[in-house]
Amino acid sequence: IQYYKQARTPLSDNGSSFPMAKYNDVTLQLAGQSCSAHTLLAAVRRELRTVNCPEEDIRRFTEEATRKDYRHLLQTCHQWVVLQQAKPYCDR
Repeated sequence: IQYYKQARTPLSDNGSSFPMAKYNDVTLQLAGQSCSAHTLLAAVRRELRTVNCPEEDIRRFTEEATRKDYRHLLQTCHQWVVLQQAKPYCDR
């Protein structure tokens, strides 16, 4: 997984946002074999800390992400940060 920060996407003129990550200034690029559940979870948590995300939010993210299966983990990560894929998705 490669990490890099991205400029925050602006809201639309009417104040509503397009479907975007809660912390859309954090982008993680998935790199083929490196997308195990533990690796992905640790990377997202680490990057949330770098943008001073409150620990309570990180706890909520972790609880939600680990609630179900790998697909749910990916969906939750997409809701919290921007995930980009370097190769075809590493979905199982």
